[in-house]
Amino acid sequence: MLRYNTTLQYDEARAHVNRSETYTRKHRCQHCHNNHARTNPATIFHPDMHDTNTDHQRLSARVTGRVQGVGFRHFTRTTARRQDLTGWVRNEPDGSVRLEAEGPHEDLQALLDAVHEGPRAARVDAVDAEWSDATEDFQQFEVRYA
Repeated sequence: MLRYNTTLQYDEARAHVNRSETYTRKHRCQHCHNNHARTNPATIFHPDMHDTNTDHQRLSARVTGRVQGVGFRHFTRTTARRQDLTGWVRNEPDGSVRLEAEGPHEDLQALLDAVHEGPRAARVDAVDAEWSDATEDFQQFEVRYA
């Protein structure tokens, strides 16, 4: 059976929820990676019961240039969460930034396009990207610290 995890997922920038309303939990489907709103935090099952999830991939990228100390990790995390991607981003000792992300190919491509530009204060010299099959190891997109 397919399950959702019950992690409350919301973007702080969209936290304009009426405080008198009940908070809605968004459950990330472990199968299709879509967020489905439910007010009951109990384990629920995917309504479509998909058999395969072929369009999900993993993007591994190393970004070089002036990418540390300029908000690059926050920019990447915000961009990835808007695309409902999972994974992580971290600074590397050599001055680069490394990221691992999983989700639908078109959303990963949008993230890759965004990191080529970076935040305003950054200067991206190169992005080395590798594609592989998703492993579904992540539950959300986060900043990691070495």
